[in-house]
Amino acid sequence: PAVSAGQRLDAVQALPDNGAFAYVERWHDGYQKRVLGQEFTPFSPAMADGRKVIELCAAHPATARHVCAKLARFLIGDPPPPAAVQRATEAFIRHRDAPDQIARMIRALLDGPEATDPAHGRVRRPLELTAAAVRMLDIPFTAQPILVGEMARAGQFLFGWPTPDGQPLGADHYLGGGTLRARWGLLLGLAQNAWNTGLSPHLAALSGKGVGEAAYTIAVKLVGREAPAVAQQLASAWAVDRRPDRLRNPQEAALLAGLALLAPGFQTT
Repeated sequence: PAVSAGQRLDAVQALPDNGAFAYVERWHDGYQKRVLGQEFTPFSPAMADGRKVIELCAAHPATARHVCAKLARFLIGDPPPPAAVQRATEAFIRHRDAPDQIARMIRALLDGPEATDPAHGRVRRPLELTAAAVRMLDIPFTAQPILVGEMARAGQFLFGWPTPDGQPLGADHYLGGGTLRARWGLLLGLAQNAWNTGLSPHLAALSGKGVGEAAYTIAVKLVGREAPAVAQQLASAWAVDRRPDRLRNPQEAALLAGLALLAPGFQTT
């Protein structure tokens, strides 16, 4: 068995370069094997060994814990709450033969206080961050190729993660020096329509308003109950930069919105 990636079969033939599963009989070792303590019958029919390995792995408790921890990290927060992971793991194993195993597992995962506890959360990945900014600022969004590159610089190259374990959820990958700086640039550029992706319709109405009032208006949309503290920080930073205390045009409103997107409360789910 192999991932089809153009490997040569002989002087004339080759597997297609399409990433699909491929089975080549002469590459298969038919002799005796032991996997997870299970003895395999030698020279079994084609694909029998592969299917048995998949079945053993799917039924192993470590698989249940791994899958449930990843789901808990994605749906609840990082690090994943142990109690939620344990509930989901037990449901995974208990309903392993049920046709709705996944639904029962997720129900068990979310059926607890952790799912609504504001103490739990994780850092948004660049795509999630972009989507949240577009949604919160009501940007009439148009995707642009350059934006894909900006997200890649911030740590998420779409459909380009090189190994089959998927794009990381952990914060460490996105909060290094280079990726964090790119993250800030991504949000500032998005708010200021640097790549013709769309401009928030709310910015024009903020032109002429006091910085404190405008900052609060934006912060309410982005961080909710944290708005007063974020607005105060934005106004203080604006004053340190010796800018006028009133927004003179939509471009300044866009800059203020971009700075608001950098608030820690907006960086997490």
